[in-house]
Amino acid sequence: MKLKNVEIFLQRKYDKSFKFTDNRDKVKPYTKLTKPLKQSKLALITSSGLYKKEEQAFDTEALLGDTTFRIIRKTDDLNTLDIAHTHYDHKFIREDINTVYPMKHLEKLVNENFLGQVADNHYSFCGFILDTENLINETAKGILEELKKDNVDIVLLAPV
Repeated sequence: MKLKNVEIFLQRKYDKSFKFTDNRDKVKPYTKLTKPLKQSKLALITSSGLYKKEEQAFDTEALLGDTTFRIIRKTDDLNTLDIAHTHYDHKFIREDINTVYPMKHLEKLVNENFLGQVADNHYSFCGFILDTENLINETAKGILEELKKDNVDIVLLAPV
């Protein structure tokens, strides 16, 4: 499917002024780690739309997407999580949540002394966000503030 065709579809269905940002020719930002992974604290960010069942679900009816995020604690029971995202098949996540929230694998890396520690807080948002301005200026900045408070060195992005 051509990107231009998708853009036209989204303009007709959601927002007449919607334009994709084409970053394919831009220099990709890169930040070199200041310490080895085995001394670093890692947090996970997933776009799977995970949320705790006792919390408000993401708004899947928002035309331009829900730009809020949820904090998932390392100690949260994974059985208390649900999925609000409606733009992908949940079959494999229901079978093994580690496909989008690989906490079991991260803890294994800590136990093998490959990774220093897993942060206490991790972050979920619901992908399919056409409101990229709020995604960048509110969601990303809000998560970044939380990561700084937790002294996180590195993040693992788990997109869906």
